[in-house]
Amino acid sequence: MRLALSFWMVTILTPTLWAETVSGPVGRQLDDFMKSQESKGFYGALAVAREDRILLAKGYGFADREKQLPVTEETAFSTGSITKQFTAAAILKLEELGKLGVSDPISKYFQPVPPDKRAVTLHHLLTHTGGFPGAIGDDYAPVGREEFVQQALATPLEAAPGERYRYSNVGYSLLGAIIERVSGVGYEQFLRQHLFQPAGMEQTGYRMPHFHRLAHGYLEGRDWGTMLDQVWAEDGPYWHLRANGGIVSTPLDMLLWYRALRDGKVLTADSRSKLFTPHVAEGPEAQSFYGYGWSVEDTRWGKLVTHNGGNGIFRAEFQWFIEPDVFVYITSSRSDRAAFPLVGAIDRIVMGEAAPEEVVALPETPAGRLIDRFLQVVRQGDADRYQEFLREHFAPDLLENIPAERHLQMLQNLRRDLSEAQLRGTLESPLQLEVLLQGQGGWLKLVFGLEEGAQPRIAGLTVDLLPEHRALDLLARLNASKQPAPAHTMEPPAGAKQSWGLPSSPTGRRGSQLLDAIHASRADLIDELIASGLAPGFLAKVSPEQFRLQLKDLHRQWGDFALVAAERTGPNAALLRVRTPGGTAAIEFSLEAGEPYRLQSLSVEMDEAGGSPEPRDPDFSSFEELDRHLEQETRAGNFSGVVLVGRQQEVLFENAYGMANKRYRVPNRVQTRFNLGSINKLFTAVGVLQLAAAGRIRLEDPLGRYLQGFPDEVAQKVTIGHLLRHESGWGSYWDNPDYRARRTELRRVSDYLEFIRKIPLDFEPGTGREYSNVGYEVLGAVIEAVSGQDYYDYVHHQIFAPAGMTQSGSFEIDATISDLATGYTNQSPSGPSEGFTRENTQMLSVRGTPAGGGYATASDLWRFARAVLEKRLLSERYTNFLLSRFQHLESGELRVAEAYGGGAPGVNAALEIDTGTGTVVVVLSNYDPPTAGRMARIIGSWLNR
Repeated sequence: MRLALSFWMVTILTPTLWAETVSGPVGRQLDDFMKSQESKGFYGALAVAREDRILLAKGYGFADREKQLPVTEETAFSTGSITKQFTAAAILKLEELGKLGVSDPISKYFQPVPPDKRAVTLHHLLTHTGGFPGAIGDDYAPVGREEFVQQALATPLEAAPGERYRYSNVGYSLLGAIIERVSGVGYEQFLRQHLFQPAGMEQTGYRMPHFHRLAHGYLEGRDWGTMLDQVWAEDGPYWHLRANGGIVSTPLDMLLWYRALRDGKVLTADSRSKLFTPHVAEGPEAQSFYGYGWSVEDTRWGKLVTHNGGNGIFRAEFQWFIEPDVFVYITSSRSDRAAFPLVGAIDRIVMGEAAPEEVVALPETPAGRLIDRFLQVVRQGDADRYQEFLREHFAPDLLENIPAERHLQMLQNLRRDLSEAQLRGTLESPLQLEVLLQGQGGWLKLVFGLEEGAQPRIAGLTVDLLPEHRALDLLARLNASKQPAPAHTMEPPAGAKQSWGLPSSPTGRRGSQLLDAIHASRADLIDELIASGLAPGFLAKVSPEQFRLQLKDLHRQWGDFALVAAERTGPNAALLRVRTPGGTAAIEFSLEAGEPYRLQSLSVEMDEAGGSPEPRDPDFSSFEELDRHLEQETRAGNFSGVVLVGRQQEVLFENAYGMANKRYRVPNRVQTRFNLGSINKLFTAVGVLQLAAAGRIRLEDPLGRYLQGFPDEVAQKVTIGHLLRHESGWGSYWDNPDYRARRTELRRVSDYLEFIRKIPLDFEPGTGREYSNVGYEVLGAVIEAVSGQDYYDYVHHQIFAPAGMTQSGSFEIDATISDLATGYTNQSPSGPSEGFTRENTQMLSVRGTPAGGGYATASDLWRFARAVLEKRLLSERYTNFLLSRFQHLESGELRVAEAYGGGAPGVNAALEIDTGTGTVVVVLSNYDPPTAGRMARIIGSWLNR
C-alpha cells in the first residue's frame, strides 16, 4: 500500500515535461488563431517557442477521425522533405568523425561512375547543384539501395555539376546510400544513434520508434492511412523516398531537434556553420538560398533557416529565426487544409506585428480598369467568359505560345487563390502593374506586363506565393511609393523616421526607435519610447523627465548624425556606433529577456573629439557573430562579396553577401567569380619560381638574358629578382599615353611589351622599392619566353590545374562568362559619391594580365593557398622564398603570417595566410578598397586572438 501511494505521489509531483502548453498572451493568441482554423477543418499540431519558453504546444482536429482520436502535441506526422536536414546533419557528423569530406567526389563511394558525374561532390548533392533530376521513380516503388544507385548514376544529368540549383530528391537519396556505406549501419540506425538519441528524440524515425499516436492522412476526405501503412520495406521506405523524405516525428521532438542544433548537442559550431551557410541561390531571382538541407534567408524578423515538406497530404513547416531565437513547427494531415498558408500569420503573431487591414482599390487608369475586369472574370470562374476575355485583352503571343488547357488551369488555380483574397497594395509603372493580395491561402503577388497604348492589353503575367515576411516588406514598399515626395528636396522631412538598416529583430527594432527619438527630437517619438520602451528597472534609476532631457541634449550635440556600424546586435543587447560632427559615439543598450523587450540599460560614450575616426574593429566570439556582422555591413551598404575562412584542410566558414549585379538583382554566391586585382601577381611569381626551380631561370640573371628589345640600362641592370621584389626602378603605366590610347585592344602579354620597352626607369635598379605593375607584366613575358607557352596557358596548366582551381582565369571582358561579379565604385568624374553605385566595367582592362585583373572564386583562392602551404606548386625552398616576400631563399620551417591584396575601383581582394596555424582568410569584394582588406584584417586578428 505504501509503495502504491509513494508512486502516486511521485506521479503528481513530477508531471510530464511535454504537457499541452498555452503560455502567456502570445500563446493564447496563437491558440485562438489555431482554434479558428480547427473550426474550418484543420487537422494538425503546432509547437512554438521563443528562446527557452514554449508559447504553444498543442494539437487540433483528429489524428484518426474514425476512432475520434484527437491530435495532441505528441502525435507523429510525416515530416516530408524536412528529412533532408537530418541527412545533411548525418553527413556532417561523419565528416566530424573523419569518415568523409563534403568536398569528396561521389566516385570515392560509388563505382563505376560515368564520366559526366565524376565531378559531382557531396557538396553538390547537399546543395542541389549536382545536376540530378528531381526524381527518377515513384516514392513507393520497391527499389533497394544498390538498384537505386545504379538507376541514379545511369540517369543523364540536367546540368553540369555546380552549374545551377535544381531541387533533387535523387541527390539526397544518394547521400543516404553514402551514409550507409561509410558508417556500416542502416540510415535510420545511424540517425538514431548520432542525432536523435543525443537530442532526446524518442518519437522520430521510420520503423524504430514505438510511436504513441500516428496521424492518419486524409486525401480529399478519404482516410489515406498513416505513413507506416504505406508500401515500405521492413526497415523504412524504399529508396526513391529514403533519406530525402518520409521521416515521421512529433512537434515536440522537432522542438528538441531545434534546441539540440542551437545548443551544440549534435554538431560542432563549424558543422552548424556549413549547415546554415547560404551556399546557392534557390533560383535566378530568388531571395532565399540553400544551405545543407535548409533554406536560408534574411527577413524583417532576422535570419531565418527553414524547410518544409509534404506529399500532397501530410504537410510540415520548420522555421528557426536565429537572432530573436524563435522556433515554429506546424504539421497537418488533410490535403485540403494544409499547414503552409498558416505559417505567415503564426510568424506575425509571435513577432508582435499587427495584421494589415487596409483594403485598397486598383488605380483609376486604363491599366487599373483592365486588371480589375480580369480579377472579376477570374472570381466568377466561367471558362467561356474567361476565354473571351483572353481573346480580347491578352496579347496574341500569349495565346499562341501557351496551350488553351494551360490557360484554363491558370483560371482554376487563380480562382481558388483569389476567391476571398483582398487587395492590399498596387504599384503602377510604365508597362507594368504590380498587385498584392491576401487570402486564406496566403499572400499572392501578381505582376502584369502591359502593352503600350491608350487601351493596353496584358502582355505577361507572373504569379508568386509570398511568405509573410516578404509580403509585408513588399506592402511597405508599395505604401511608401504612394507617399508624396517632399517639395524641393530629396532629403527626408525634418523629424521624419529614418531607415537605419538595422535587422527587424527585437534589438534592431528597439535600436531604430531609440535612434529615431534622438535624431528627430520629436516629443511624440520620445514619449512613445518612454511609455512602451523603458523597463521598470530603468525608470527606477532615471525619471521620464531626465530621460527626455538627455535625449534632447544628445540631439543638440549631434545634429544630423549617421549610423556607421552595428558592432553587436545580439538577442538582448546591442552596441551601435554613430558618426557626429564632433566625432564618433558608442550607444550600448540591453533589453529585457522577454516581451515586450524594453530597455533595461543605456549608455552613450563619445570617442575623442576633433574629427570622425573610423569605428573600432568589432570583436567576434564565433562565426555566427561574424556572419551577423557581415549581414549588417551588407544591409548598411558597406560590404558586398564572399568571405572564406579555413584552417589546415578544412573550410570553417564560407558565405556570400550583397549583389553580384545590382541592375539585374543577381545575388553574390559562393560560386561567384570576383576580380582579384593584383593578387594575380602571386600566380606570376609562382610561375617564375617554378621555372627557377627547374633551372630554366636564375633570379640573379639580368632581364636581357631572356627578353630582347630593352635599352641596355634596363637589359643589363634589371634582374629577375628585382622584378619580383619591386626593385626594378619601374612603377605603373596607368598614365602612359600609349597604354591609354590602346587600353581596349591589349589582350596579350606581348601587347604590353610594345609600350613597356619605351618606359624609362625611375631609379637605379636595386637601390629603392616602388610597387610595380610594369615589372610583373615583364615577368609574364619572361614566363612565355622561357616556357614556350602562352602566359595564360602556362598559369592554367602549371598552377590552376594542380591546385584544383577550376573557376579561375583572366577572362576577356567581352566574352560570355557566367558567375562574374560586376564591380561597383563610389568614384566618378566629379569625385566620390555616397554608396557603391557606379559600375566599373568601363574602367577595366580588356583582359587580366600577369600584374592583375584575373578572376577567381573564394574557394579557388583557398585551394591556391592550400596548394602553396602543402608545397604542391613549389618545393619547400621556393615556397619559403615566396612567403617571405622573396627575402629568404633557404629550406627549413618558415612561420609567417602574410597578407596579399588587390584593389581598383569596384575591385578588392584579400588573402591572408598564416603558416604557423595553417589558417587562410579570403575576402573578395566587388566594392572599392579597403572593403575586403579591412575585413580580412579584422577576421585575421580575431582568429589570432
